Amino acid sequence: MTRCVQTSLLSFPTLTRAARDAVPFVANEDLRETANYWCDRRRTTEELEREFGDRVDFSACPMRDELWERYERIAGPPDAWTKHRESCDLYYVANRCRAFFEWLERRPERRIVVSTHSALLRCMFSYGHPGGVRAAPEQIFDSGGVFGGDTSKGVPVVSYGDDVDFAARMREDFDNCEYRTCFVDFAPRAV
Repeated sequence: MTRCVQTSLLSFPTLTRAARDAVPFVANEDLRETANYWCDRRRTTEELEREFGDRVDFSACPMRDELWERYERIAGPPDAWTKHRESCDLYYVANRCRAFFEWLERRPERRIVVSTHSALLRCMFSYGHPGGVRAAPEQIFDSGGVFGGDTSKGVPVVSYGDDVDFAARMREDFDNCEYRTCFVDFAPRAV
């Protein structure tokens, strides 16, 4: 989360003070890095607020790193399980991405910049599509039953319609500090 916040704030150095006050910076727990290694553990919200609270709204983030705690319960402490954790459970990552899009749909803004990590983006744009998520480790943790009847396992997070070129572009690996632009259209939900 710290790296995402730093990147977001550094990405807009030319905003005037008045413009900075008008542009909300909102932390979203669902967009954080995948929880795999010790460096992916998030600091407490209290610590983040002390460092960035004058510029970033952390009110929707849990105080503790519940995601990290979840994988410690599943795989044990980092010294006992030194391999991937959440990346071995892409179904769970995909559901975090879905939760982000549900949150995004409720936002009043129409133009939003998202700062996150390539592992999460790789899952967001590739999960459920032919060829799957590139560079994904073996899927040894299966959260499929966690959501009680959730039928989204294997269902893509995003749909590209018939735009094969756009799908190929969004599914390419991201470079460090790369940005891509896309338009998100929230399809009506069946009732």
